[in-house]
Amino acid sequence: MLNHVLGEDETRLAVLSGERLLQVDIQVMILPTFNQLVATPEVKLLHEHGHDNIYHPDGKLNVRGPPTFLFMQTNKRCNLRCGHCTFWKLDDDDRARYLSWDMKMEILDEFKEIGGQTLVTCGGEPMLDVDDYFRLCTEAKARGLKMFSVVNGTKIKTIERAERMVSGGPTEITVSVDSHVEKIHDRVRGVRGSFKMAVSALRLMIEARRKMLAVGLCKCGQSHESHLVVNGYCVPKDGSCRCQSYSSRAVPKIYAMTIVCERNYRDLDRFYDFVLNDIGADKLKLNIMQPTFGQVTPSGDEFFETEQVKDPENLAKVINECNDKYKLGINGEWLRQVKMYFSSIAAGKTAKLGWLSPNGTDEPICNTYDRNIMLDVYGKAQLCFADDYGGMNVEKPGDLRKFWYEFSPPIRDKMLTCTRYCGISHSVRRESATIRRPSES
Repeated sequence: MLNHVLGEDETRLAVLSGERLLQVDIQVMILPTFNQLVATPEVKLLHEHGHDNIYHPDGKLNVRGPPTFLFMQTNKRCNLRCGHCTFWKLDDDDRARYLSWDMKMEILDEFKEIGGQTLVTCGGEPMLDVDDYFRLCTEAKARGLKMFSVVNGTKIKTIERAERMVSGGPTEITVSVDSHVEKIHDRVRGVRGSFKMAVSALRLMIEARRKMLAVGLCKCGQSHESHLVVNGYCVPKDGSCRCQSYSSRAVPKIYAMTIVCERNYRDLDRFYDFVLNDIGADKLKLNIMQPTFGQVTPSGDEFFETEQVKDPENLAKVINECNDKYKLGINGEWLRQVKMYFSSIAAGKTAKLGWLSPNGTDEPICNTYDRNIMLDVYGKAQLCFADDYGGMNVEKPGDLRKFWYEFSPPIRDKMLTCTRYCGISHSVRRESATIRRPSES
């Protein structure tokens, strides 16, 4: 019996567990919408215990909870030539077909209404359209959403741009850096000088954030003598604030993220020291390499074949040593899955085929279907970046909700056993690389 009092009306829910139909009495308030029902502590608890198919007197509800992340693609072009990606071969010549700005705002509203938490802007390189980039940041935060962004750093060249990033940009800013060695980064990213630009962008933003913390900013992003920054949050001295923009904001987290591959993993110790102690970033995020993004050709995937880690045990040893030295809080289950991932690639012996490989990981390691909506520039919503499972065009108000709660349940059932190599990606993997520290809760 699960009985948590929220109101005075009792509703009987039936939970299908295996082949047994369990009757569960739950006292719940009258809830006018489906989303309010699935957001109740009772239903969340049932889902956490593996009960996904819940029956209400009005019909079956497939409960996964609301999405956490909305990945919104804003363009398709990039100014680097990364070996693990093909966006630099694309363009935005068909921009007239892209989602309108008004429709993007409708989607943000709906994402917030159904319980979404974080907008992730992606491309291409999203900062190539810099005005739209900051406009989207403003609109997301005005709705109470977090805003995450991964950029290559090439458009953060001045302290003024860095100050705009930390005061009016994303709540979490990640810059791609693939080594502390310039020639390694530049070779991976395909453009000479890209290392200097990425590192400079990080240093400029960290300096801008230091100045921001020293001055104190109110929640509208403007400096006021009546406000202080305490533990990263804007706190008015008199307990009030006239600003009506959005809730008291934390200063942004500033991260570096690397593609972990054969070329760079052995020197992760010095790389961590460079990012954490020399640059002063908050974290070095590890994104395990996958087949080349966007490349599905019979000619093969040379980068993936060449750069897969050949000795997973040694990789784990290096990461564990860094964990001990830098107190990273590495998640042991994630590290086990990383070893399994590279061992699976080696056993399959088809790495050269990239995404066309008939093989996959020995076990499913992805749960994007539980938390992510990927929305491309045209408005097609999917549960992952791959096209294997199809998607739905979001064309009018209500479509995002329909996609998540009505269109996607049968796709989720298929994805439960998916073992594609992309399951190791930082965006979709089930296990986080690090265990959240109490201070990060």
